[in-house]
Amino acid sequence: MMRAVLTAIAALVALASVAHASPADIVPLAHLPMPAMERLERSVVDSVQTAADPCDPCAPKDPWSFSAGLALSLAQGNSDSFDFTADGLAKYEQDPWGLKLKATFAYGEKDGDTSTEAFHVTLNVERKLSERVYAFGNVDWSRDVPAELEYRWTTVGGLGFVLVKGRTISLKGELGAGYTWEKRVGLPRTGDPAAYFGLEYEKKWDGGSKLYAEYKFVPNLNDFDLSVMTWDLKFAKPLSEVIDFTVSLRVDYVIEPPAPSESTDVLLAIGLRANF
Repeated sequence: MMRAVLTAIAALVALASVAHASPADIVPLAHLPMPAMERLERSVVDSVQTAADPCDPCAPKDPWSFSAGLALSLAQGNSDSFDFTADGLAKYEQDPWGLKLKATFAYGEKDGDTSTEAFHVTLNVERKLSERVYAFGNVDWSRDVPAELEYRWTTVGGLGFVLVKGRTISLKGELGAGYTWEKRVGLPRTGDPAAYFGLEYEKKWDGGSKLYAEYKFVPNLNDFDLSVMTWDLKFAKPLSEVIDFTVSLRVDYVIEPPAPSESTDVLLAIGLRANF
């Protein structure tokens, strides 16, 4: 069967050449010697394979990607202030697994006193179960010195659902449960079971610009006053193949934290990000 197909293709090639040949040059395809016929078939096969696999062998895509961002602000006059934010992201994507490690550090001073000193680290692991469902596990660690939060550990696991999946837009929802540990200055450590609800939205534009939004709600099942909500928004616009201009906003809200801590922490950063 394969030889018949190749013979037919070879015949078409021969016919194309006949159209530009003189009658004396035309040799019937059936009268071609076998070596010449085999060379013609081999030439056709090589041409078809080259057209079908233009990048063969293609280099495999690296499953790892990294980025790091930096934002600075400085003010002098009636009040002196200095703010510094650094963040990093490592991602691994190799079907059916996915991993994200995010870290953020923010530091600020106003009139010589520390106004901001916060750390946030998140590890997320996903395992695809189908095109629309995946299992996940999250570990979060936070520290906020002005809020007198020595640490907050939260571990949750559950199921995620791909609600919308398109070329330029995606939306995922997650439901789960876990445990949270918290320690504040002058207070005993607490450890409580927790539920979890999350949403993750991403929008892409032609040209490479992206908008990312994430919402997390972790109800404390023993003490609802210590329940935590987090909004995380980030917009990135490429300035080159490596550098992005970024605007990010993070809001952490605790229902009713112990005094003298306030319920809301807001972190706004405008800066640059390098992608590796």
